[in-house]
Amino acid sequence: MSRLSSMLSALRSSLWRKISRILMLRDPRRDLSSILEAADPSVPLLERVYWIATLVDWLRGGAIEDVANKRVVRVRFMLQLLDRNPEWKKSVGATIVSVLNDAEAPSLFAQTELTEETGIISELVRRLLDRVIPPPPRPSELSYAVQSIFTDDDDPDWLEALDDQDWLRFTQLLESGGTTPDLHADIADAVVKVAIQVSALGFSPEIRARMADKIKALRQSPFFALSQAAVQWRDNPTDSTRLQNEIQSCWDAMVSCYQGFEKFGVSVPLILRLEKMNNLLYRIGVLIEITDRHAEGNSRLAASKELLIEIVRTHRTRQSILALFRTNFDIFSRKLVQHAGETGEHYITRTKKEYWAMFRAGAGGGIITVITTLAKFSISALKLPLFIEGIAVWINYSASFLTMQAFGFALATKQPSMTAAALAGRLSEKLDRSRLTEFVNEIARISRSQFIAAVGNVGLVIPTAFLVDFAYFKWSGNHVLSSYYAAKTLETLHPWKSATVLYAAFTGVLLWIASFGAGWLQNWVIYRQIPEAIASQRKLQVALGEKRAHALGEWVRHNAAGWGGNIAIGFLLAFVPLVGTVSGLPLDIRHVTLTAGTMTFAVSALDISMINANLIATCCLTVALIGLMNFSVSMACALIVAVRARRVRKVWFHALLAEARRFFLKRPLPFFFPTE
Repeated sequence: MSRLSSMLSALRSSLWRKISRILMLRDPRRDLSSILEAADPSVPLLERVYWIATLVDWLRGGAIEDVANKRVVRVRFMLQLLDRNPEWKKSVGATIVSVLNDAEAPSLFAQTELTEETGIISELVRRLLDRVIPPPPRPSELSYAVQSIFTDDDDPDWLEALDDQDWLRFTQLLESGGTTPDLHADIADAVVKVAIQVSALGFSPEIRARMADKIKALRQSPFFALSQAAVQWRDNPTDSTRLQNEIQSCWDAMVSCYQGFEKFGVSVPLILRLEKMNNLLYRIGVLIEITDRHAEGNSRLAASKELLIEIVRTHRTRQSILALFRTNFDIFSRKLVQHAGETGEHYITRTKKEYWAMFRAGAGGGIITVITTLAKFSISALKLPLFIEGIAVWINYSASFLTMQAFGFALATKQPSMTAAALAGRLSEKLDRSRLTEFVNEIARISRSQFIAAVGNVGLVIPTAFLVDFAYFKWSGNHVLSSYYAAKTLETLHPWKSATVLYAAFTGVLLWIASFGAGWLQNWVIYRQIPEAIASQRKLQVALGEKRAHALGEWVRHNAAGWGGNIAIGFLLAFVPLVGTVSGLPLDIRHVTLTAGTMTFAVSALDISMINANLIATCCLTVALIGLMNFSVSMACALIVAVRARRVRKVWFHALLAEARRFFLKRPLPFFFPTE
């Protein structure tokens, strides 16, 4: 029996060893030795490209945590294995070098992350089709090799994680093949190609109109001289002084173009051109540094590594659908934020006089809001068709907000989106530790400006609503609201028995979106030169006089942002609840000033026996929570977009906010009242 059990055990062991041997057969695509042994520089170019892709796929090692470090370890292991096998090292180096020499490289070096000026829809369709139907092989182009080899979005990260010693060993691997990559001619052609692209973009009328007057002439433009300098450098690559000087001149011209945004406005295509020019000029600098024979070895080595990482990142970005939307959103944000920040400066108080002036403006806004609330009740009582009711409410809201603008009154919830853009504008230039205090003080100024405007809004809307309801009761014998509707209204606004807090946060998002209307209309008026067109209109000059026509144009320029923002806010506050009613989705608004007026009319309509301390406390808490959510969400959304649009470093910005939080905990009073 024991012998039988031992025989069965031996059989199971033998069978398991056979199964294990089958299961653990070496996969040539996963076994490094097999991959390195298969290197052959004599096979067709497409096969060599696919071989390198197989090698890079092994270096990735699949989906693992701490991707960059694990893949760096695999790279170092491969280099050590090649050092122990000189024949493999020679064939591997020769194979990689042969691909670099046999494939066309200028188009690869000239590509940037921003694609050609095609529409977002056509570009989206192209990227989707590339996912479903890969493009045909183009082995003669080095860009196709890069696209086939680096297929993971994490590839630029682990390439960047390689240190200088790793990169030096990799270049020695290429030299071990007997020949070195001869890319100087391709790089020179790429520099000329990139320079011509920059010149073509710089000659566009929009860019020339925004440059300094002294360089508007075509032959005086640095973009004209850049292409000539690039051709001269290609013929004599030993001296890059002139080309580098022209690159710096192009940088200076682009700075003057950015400064012209305030005067001439900005468009999405214009920002796209400037961003592409920025990337192309940077690419020329890297290419020059790689071929500079006078540069130190370490400098050229770092430049070559930087170029490879940038090329890989460029290809991954040009294939990514998410990157397409992110890039277009960034460009669109930069257009809208440009003038929102300028408008936001008007809502920041810096002195006690301006502080109390903001309170008076907020108080006036609160009084107007009472009339707005009464008109809203009247429209609801008419029982109009939903769409007609939405239009009527939109007109009511927009007319109310425009009236506030005409009389110089303020609506507190308009401020966060504008002031956030203005705050981000402080970060458009490099900040050092000496300017940190000023940045924190600016946050304090913005906070107390919004606080006092809200106090003015709510502080006047409540007593005014009580007085209006009291006067109406004396005149008609009825309150503005019925007792039933008043109780129902208070129930729907309860802070924890309803979705009021969530609706208030959602309203903050709508207030932020409405700020785009302000920035867009202000930019459109400036970009289309509407004030200049009005001032130069001959019929207006005859009717009003030249000075009055010019004043009318400036009045349009000054008020355009307010018109756009007020109309957009009115539209969103009116139609979003309508969409929720029609679709059944939980969409509604909770605006702090409007809610304060509504709750005041509701409390006034209740029987005196129903009014107690608990009810008053609940109403106060509701208004406070709605105001907090309106302000914080709107400010956060606007600040995030503005910081992204102005390319502020996230780490640095977070550190500044942490400093502001520390300052608030230590000295909270300046965030509510001016102390200087």
